[in-house]
Amino acid sequence: MILFTKGDDLEDTTFEDYQRGAAADLKTLISKCGGRCHVFNNIVRNGLQVTKLLQKIQEILQQNGGGCYTNSTYQLLEQYKKREAELQRKAKAARRGMEAREAELQRLIRYVEQEQQRQSLREAQLHEQLMEQSHVMSTMLELMQIERNRNKEWMVELKTQKQEEEQLKHQLYMENKELKRKNEEFQHRQRMEMERQRQRVEQEKLEMKVKMDELRIVLLGKQGAGKSASGNTLLRNHSFHSEQVTQTCLMAMSTVDKQSVQVIDTPGWCDSSRFENDIKQEIIKCISMSSPGPHAFLLVLPIGRFTNKERNTVIHILKEFGEEVIKYMIVLFTKGDELEDKPIEDYLKEVHSDLKKIIQICGGRYHVFNNRGKNNQHQVSSLLKKINEMVRMNKEKCYTTAMYQKVKNQ
Repeated sequence: MILFTKGDDLEDTTFEDYQRGAAADLKTLISKCGGRCHVFNNIVRNGLQVTKLLQKIQEILQQNGGGCYTNSTYQLLEQYKKREAELQRKAKAARRGMEAREAELQRLIRYVEQEQQRQSLREAQLHEQLMEQSHVMSTMLELMQIERNRNKEWMVELKTQKQEEEQLKHQLYMENKELKRKNEEFQHRQRMEMERQRQRVEQEKLEMKVKMDELRIVLLGKQGAGKSASGNTLLRNHSFHSEQVTQTCLMAMSTVDKQSVQVIDTPGWCDSSRFENDIKQEIIKCISMSSPGPHAFLLVLPIGRFTNKERNTVIHILKEFGEEVIKYMIVLFTKGDELEDKPIEDYLKEVHSDLKKIIQICGGRYHVFNNRGKNNQHQVSSLLKKINEMVRMNKEKCYTTAMYQKVKNQ
């Protein structure tokens, strides 16, 4: 009989359901034991489970006529196992002998077949050589006659070809003269067009330089991730109320490292039933508030356990803005003080695989903020450097309302 322990691990599962879902090896073992098994819960002292076990043991005694497993039974079993092993050994040796003889016979058969094939091939080659030699003389005579006729035709064609070549030379000379004239005209037009393009590029660079004096940033993330505090750290002021829940999009501006920075704080994602209606309206508002569009989206995630709530937040953001937003997104980790002396690179080696995938699809762009250490201005300058590098990679373009409407129309 098999006695299962830790019956408390079954919880609400019946023992019969556990047996049906057990591995095949366990089912085989139970079958070999005649289906006799019992389960014990050693945490709960239940006298009934002991009584049932004794009843099952009593049934086994009755089936065995009151007998027990003796040393004689064991000795007989050992003798049976030895005889069985000896028989298997002899059968295995006999099989090996038969296999060896069979392999030798197959080898001889293959050898005979190969010899027959080689003989047939030699005969076919000899026959082919004889046939070729029988046609050699006749073929050579035909070729000689054909060559004589061809020489006559060639002399006629050569004379005609010389006349055509003279005509073609004259035609090529005239066409080359016309082509040279058109090429000079084309090069002149091309130089004029290149000069116009150069002037247009210089003008666009000048306009873009003026535009890039203002950097537009949108903060995204779930409630409590630290968006408002990060906005204050980035602007080096207290424009946003980090102690209150952000209900609508708020915009603030400041000059940071000689660059005008515009930051828009947004409500938390998936915070309430308002998400499907009001929050989405605020999303449209945050894009229009940063017209013609934000240069960067900061996906704010706190240092710590990456939960399903954070994962669902990222999924909602990507679904709402579309895949195009990935080119403009940087992951911003908050609560950097919790890392203590641990580098952010070491922390990212241990995070959930979903978080690693998010950083990967964002082009490996991430940064960490310690919003309690606001005097650490290097973290702000470093983030702005990463944002400006991303903007240059995007050819100084921004995420526009047209991109958002394209996602909504799909």
